[in-house]
Amino acid sequence: HEFRTPIMLTVGPLRDITAGIHGKITQEMRAEIELSLRNASRLLELVDQLLMLARFDAGELEFRPRCLDLRAHLESLTDTHRTLAHRRSLRLLVELPDAEVFGEFDESKLDQIFGNLLGNALKFTPAGGTVRLRLSEPTPEGWIRVEVEDDGHGIPAQDMPRIFDRFYRGEQQNGSVPGTGLGLAVAKECVELHSGTIMVENLDGGGARFTVTLKGGRQPCHLQAVLSGGRES
Repeated sequence: HEFRTPIMLTVGPLRDITAGIHGKITQEMRAEIELSLRNASRLLELVDQLLMLARFDAGELEFRPRCLDLRAHLESLTDTHRTLAHRRSLRLLVELPDAEVFGEFDESKLDQIFGNLLGNALKFTPAGGTVRLRLSEPTPEGWIRVEVEDDGHGIPAQDMPRIFDRFYRGEQQNGSVPGTGLGLAVAKECVELHSGTIMVENLDGGGARFTVTLKGGRQPCHLQAVLSGGRES
């Protein structure tokens, strides 16, 4: 928290300046301020991830699931990443079912899971490449699969067993931007809070695919409980 407060006090004024609250700024000034804002926001994100892991270890991390349409949530989340994809000259493809896909999810934890997976894919894919997010149709058993894949350089075999370990930073290839080793660890913790699974594999043509499996289905959550033999609350 001692780190978070001064970072917040940095981000706030920068946002006010870019919003024009203190008067018009030149394009050159805007570019410099937005660079500072992106880096300050990144620091804030890292501090929040550290706080989340600390609360998880202490058994104090709040988990507040509610009935959500995962399809709509992923559609909104990927929209926020399109600017980054455009800035890095990448294609961001999103494949979603036509109908809603419901489940009991903690919204903020979904943001951590898929925000980290998308952010990593966009960061480690070379310019001109493609990042794809795919939400599958629910299975008859009531499972949902979300895949995030890229056509980058893939993950070295020696890094695979530790890719979800905290603070583990694998071998960087072809000048890739190094990470902190926090994002995937946080994503894994959040998936497990939902009693789901997360897996990673390299693709034959290059790149990697992360697959998250969660419980859910077509029907709203109270109907899912009834159909599975539970009682409607």
